[in-house]
Amino acid sequence: MTLLTGIGLALYRGVQLPPMRIALLLGLLHMALSQSRAAEMLALVAPLVLAEPLARQIGGTDMSASGKQPPLRGGLVAGFVVALVAGTVALCVGQAL
Repeated sequence: MTLLTGIGLALYRGVQLPPMRIALLLGLLHMALSQSRAAEMLALVAPLVLAEPLARQIGGTDMSASGKQPPLRGGLVAGFVVALVAGTVALCVGQAL
């Protein structure tokens, strides 16, 4: 309990996280320390929770405030979908022969 309280205070004063994100991280950390199965969940979710506040604190760019549109990825998504459909059709035709 003392370890979780210390980490919570460090996150609240150092990185300046909102209380809900701190609670989420502390809950994930508690689960990871009590069961080794939850360590993977902590490793996947913690960077997502910490990314925006850390970027804001170290001076990263804010796409919504600058008025810039994010790069369009429609062509990439369309190419990926076409590749998936082509692969599925090729697999079905190959199994039918």
